[in-house]
Amino acid sequence: MNRVGLLIVLLLTVPIAGTEEEPPPASAPARPTWGGSPLSQPRYLLHEADDSVENLRSALLGYDEAIAERLSPSDKASAYTDKALALLRLGDLQGSKGQRRAYYKRGKLEAEKGIAANASYADAHFMRASNLGSWMREKGVAQSLFLLDDLKAGFQRTLELDSGHLKARLSLARIDEQLPRLLGGSKKRAEQRYRTLLKQDPHFTLAMIFYAEFLAERGRKDESIQWLKRVISEEQPTEPADFRRFDRPRAEVLLEQFSK
Repeated sequence: MNRVGLLIVLLLTVPIAGTEEEPPPASAPARPTWGGSPLSQPRYLLHEADDSVENLRSALLGYDEAIAERLSPSDKASAYTDKALALLRLGDLQGSKGQRRAYYKRGKLEAEKGIAANASYADAHFMRASNLGSWMREKGVAQSLFLLDDLKAGFQRTLELDSGHLKARLSLARIDEQLPRLLGGSKKRAEQRYRTLLKQDPHFTLAMIFYAEFLAERGRKDESIQWLKRVISEEQPTEPADFRRFDRPRAEVLLEQFSK
């Protein structure tokens, strides 16, 4: 993930016992009353609730129940794709490489089911590539180079179907950053991708974080710190729930680390 989840390539709450329940943080969304859609509850657990093992496993069960009903092809593709995301995040939370690879492999398979349900659903292609990339990271670069073309093709296919897919563009920037030059990587191209992406969407906080890390690794700490401060002070994040759960906390940790 880390988030990234997105994630990404080669290398993104247990209540305290007491007589009264602790109130949720002010910034957390109110827990909804489920409507008629069988996808409402698992979507809330995956996209809004705390990123905990319990919530992610409950979301998976909810998606399985929804898929067992008569969903439209688009809803079925969405459900399988969300299962792929839940498995990716569960993989990130595991303690061993073998456990993580097992979850990422399952996530890739669920995304492929989403593609089978609706081949034009861009997010399904993205989640297939994201799980594949995470599996490759855990397996090791040398042992997974044969999958590199498949990985790139997955993100390119996502952009063919949705040219504005921010995370696919970000993933390609990460590939350029992480791959050595002999394997087609380019630090210069990576920075160009980061800057272009942030020009297109100046509120995309995950891209800000990855760019800040890119800058810090190249000794440009002052620039990196400014980007992290922008994340923390962002008032209109492109993805509010991910900003609240992942991006702002991560930026705060990195800012403290880079400021030393």
